Amino acid sequence: MLALSDIKGVGPETLLKLHQNDLTTARRLVLRAPIRYAVFRIDAPDHIAPDTTYTLDGELLEDAKVGYFHRNLDKLSVKIRFASRDTTLVLFNRAFLKTAFKKGVRIVATGRFSDRPNVFTASDACLRSSFHEGIQPVYGLDGISDKVFLKLVREALSQETPEETLPLALIRTDGILPMEDYLRILHQPNDAEDIESALRRTKYEELLRFGFEVALRKRAWERLTRERAKIPMEPVRAFIASLSFELTEEQKHAVNEIYRDLQSKRPMNRLLQGDVGSGKTIVALIAGFGVLQVGEQVAFMAPTEVLATQHFRLFTRLLAPFGVAVHYLSGAVRGEARESVLAALKQGPALLVGTHALFQESVAFSRLGLIVIDEQHRFGVQQRQELRQKAPSPDRLYLSATPIPRTLAIALYADMDVSSIKTLPKGRKTVVTSASTFETVPAIVESLKARLREGRQAYVIVPTIGLNKASEWAGVLDTARWLESEWPKDKVAFLHGKMPSEEKTAILERFAQGHTDILVSTTVIEVGVDVPNASVMIVLHADRFGLSQLHQIRGRIGRGGFAGECHLVSDALYTEPDRFRILVESRDGFAIAEEDLRLRGPGDFLGTDQSGLPPFRTANFVSDQKLLESAFEDAKRLLDSADPLARRYALAGKTSAGDIESNKP
Repeated sequence: MLALSDIKGVGPETLLKLHQNDLTTARRLVLRAPIRYAVFRIDAPDHIAPDTTYTLDGELLEDAKVGYFHRNLDKLSVKIRFASRDTTLVLFNRAFLKTAFKKGVRIVATGRFSDRPNVFTASDACLRSSFHEGIQPVYGLDGISDKVFLKLVREALSQETPEETLPLALIRTDGILPMEDYLRILHQPNDAEDIESALRRTKYEELLRFGFEVALRKRAWERLTRERAKIPMEPVRAFIASLSFELTEEQKHAVNEIYRDLQSKRPMNRLLQGDVGSGKTIVALIAGFGVLQVGEQVAFMAPTEVLATQHFRLFTRLLAPFGVAVHYLSGAVRGEARESVLAALKQGPALLVGTHALFQESVAFSRLGLIVIDEQHRFGVQQRQELRQKAPSPDRLYLSATPIPRTLAIALYADMDVSSIKTLPKGRKTVVTSASTFETVPAIVESLKARLREGRQAYVIVPTIGLNKASEWAGVLDTARWLESEWPKDKVAFLHGKMPSEEKTAILERFAQGHTDILVSTTVIEVGVDVPNASVMIVLHADRFGLSQLHQIRGRIGRGGFAGECHLVSDALYTEPDRFRILVESRDGFAIAEEDLRLRGPGDFLGTDQSGLPPFRTANFVSDQKLLESAFEDAKRLLDSADPLARRYALAGKTSAGDIESNKP
């Protein structure tokens, strides 16, 4: 087998750099796929279409000019002639090009013509002499240039071709390139079709290996069993009847699905997803109430003390008439209060509400029957696992107000059952959303004052606690001081996650009771906070948040009998005018989540550490949906295969492609 040191051009220094990039064998080296391909070609379109990306070369008709909006936004503009067409080239945040972009210089620019036919907004530009046409793989390695790495790959492949790693049946049935063709095309594609063929195999192997992990995890869960006494339904119906509102049809359907799980011999493993304010918490409480009726315990974990405290108060009020003990635990609960809660868990049926403190080693349940994890994607995989280990085979119910698009749900929750609530309870008022730049802030403040004079309340959300000197982002403290100059000081409060829990609770209590009019906060209020009188939401630097997160934040208003207004403020609208269009036009959390996933990718959408998603180099759950489904089906088929070679590959599926054994007998 070829060693790295046997490859021409690999000396001691290069060998060290390869190892630092986790390239420890020649096989790993040649199987390292580019993270992307840079395609350098100049277009020669017969006619120009708006909203179409072009790479064009042209001659500058004047010296470039630069204007500054503020420290972090500049605009370079210059007259240019593309073929026989004179237009204005615009580049944002490229002021450094001004010295090179002089009259008579030829340049190449990539971008689009705007609605104004004489303006070409470019994403990149360079001198014509620096532009080289062709397809170049980009590997993104530390300390090794793409040019040097590609040379090493070619040398390695000239000496030895790695053996096939995929079962031959998959290559025949799924249109996957054989290893030899794959590596040749992967590193030296001639056109877009070559790139697509090579990436198909690269993505497929990543998705297939993940498919094995998910399938094995689901089968392990399905083998678990547990015994439970039959849940008496009369008390459950009495509890539902005691609520001050009627459940929606989708809430009722979710309750029925959950109770079928609770009465089966297999532990429940279900995700309950629904839009902001759709009533997931009540459905989960109804599930917990039934489990309590058979003498078991319920753990209800929330991501923040603010939300956990709110759940605790709600549950205590609703369950008090039924004699159910509700306890609260967080990192702030210490001394005798903590010991009292821990002692109660050893006695019998109890509902424990809390934060991540619930999975601490000292928290011991006597008979834990149900675990509910609210906003489950905010907890790490290891944290969720630690809580599940508190009992042999507990039922698990995960709640998410960030709806998971179908593509991602296949990957994340193939081992789960999923219930969805899409309709909102009756009485929710319309929230009108607008998006604008900071130039409109004075007008927004005047509108805010008008709503406050009507007796309403408002949230102002900012991305940081204090002023970030390097970025000019608004902070909680600075924004609160600014608003105090516009409104009575005692009517403005501020909140952030680093405050002591007692102080946060007191501030929220004063706001909920109407003693303060404006609450300036970070996203600590993103989930769960319920103040019906709040009807105005202002988000400064809205581009610092994901679309789904903004939808969550917006969900804090319009919860009472008043229409709401949400103002998204961001100077990113200068360069991305459609950034928030879906939030302005839609309140469908599922559609917003789909768009958010498309724009940010699954890693940023949920957080790789929280979701348990592997860090794929090339696969994408949005654009590769069909390939994902095919890979998951193949993974299940291989696990059930009678072919020993196929099954051996399946059971080795959790390793990387570079380490999988050859499929030779």
